[in-house]
Amino acid sequence: MRVAYHSDSFAKRARFGLSRYAHSLRDGLAAEGVETLPFSTQSDFGDTPPDWLKETGFHRIRASRKLIAPAWTALGIPRAEWMLPRFDLLHSIDVDYRAPTGKPWVVTVHDLGALVHPEFFSNAVPWLLQAYVRQMAAKADRILCVSQSTADEVATLARVPLGDRLMVIEEGVDPEFFEQPPVEALALSEAVIPAAEPFLLFAGSMNPRKNVRRVLQAYLRQLPGLAQHLVLVGSLGWDSDELRTELDAARATGRVHMPGYVSDEVLRALLWRADAYLYPSLYEGFGLPILEAMASGCPVVTATNSSMPEIAGDAALLVDAENVDAISDAIQRVTSDTALAAELRGKGLARARSFTWSETARRTAQVYRELV
Repeated sequence: MRVAYHSDSFAKRARFGLSRYAHSLRDGLAAEGVETLPFSTQSDFGDTPPDWLKETGFHRIRASRKLIAPAWTALGIPRAEWMLPRFDLLHSIDVDYRAPTGKPWVVTVHDLGALVHPEFFSNAVPWLLQAYVRQMAAKADRILCVSQSTADEVATLARVPLGDRLMVIEEGVDPEFFEQPPVEALALSEAVIPAAEPFLLFAGSMNPRKNVRRVLQAYLRQLPGLAQHLVLVGSLGWDSDELRTELDAARATGRVHMPGYVSDEVLRALLWRADAYLYPSLYEGFGLPILEAMASGCPVVTATNSSMPEIAGDAALLVDAENVDAISDAIQRVTSDTALAAELRGKGLARARSFTWSETARRTAQVYRELV
């Protein structure tokens, strides 16, 4: 079986966010005997080597996304069959527009945040996503959601009942997160923060949805009595002027560190070393960083909204993400109560082990076989 694998994130060689999903699922599908044909209209591949893309069998549709996405959405042409080698089924992995096809069509929905919380998404194109939702409802043979929270959004907005064509297939955790990082990666992480210094960790794009401003305010309320430093991995996102001002002041204390983006290996080392991972996001479709932190043996503070309670279960401290006092109290608890921290580590490891890419791929391949 050959599956046309429509992904705008696949060409990003670094595995994070949707790119991690695209690559990890594809690896698992190969083990299930499913051949995938990755393709995209994406033209900006960043620092991804062309030779690497060629080795993966990646196909770039030679048309501007800005032109072809509306044409595909409004006119339903040109069909994917006209532009790609033969395939049996088309799977939309991480896009918000349909590549028309006469073959069975499977969709993965990570979230509908741009529709339910447009204030958190600066580059959303609501009409395109609204059209995509209508097309899903009318034409998709299966709609795979990464969480029950996302499935509920789809059921409401697309009016497709759960259990008909709509189902939940969760993401997985890469096995490497359960392993102690290499000595070299641990040494490199000491350039971010010395080995002798305890710290709390956040990693991700610092946009309004990730709630870094409240995390910072909650952390500062615990000073000067808190031993842990705060490490914020990532870069400032859109609408970050106020956050930038507060970060500049906080960094003057010598307790807040911003190394920018780091390699996957260094991030794993930081997760392995951190006393807690702070992730009280304002909205998530799944929340994979929660599980990756748990797999690394790191206690997690996350939020009570959207998918996060579903993913974290009872293995994290859950807080009202809009309440700075609640976040601050959770920081105080996880850093002062060693028994609680140990309990969260144990529960977190067990929770993370229940999410595997092999199971994600097995269930996805089963869907394919039902349709072909």
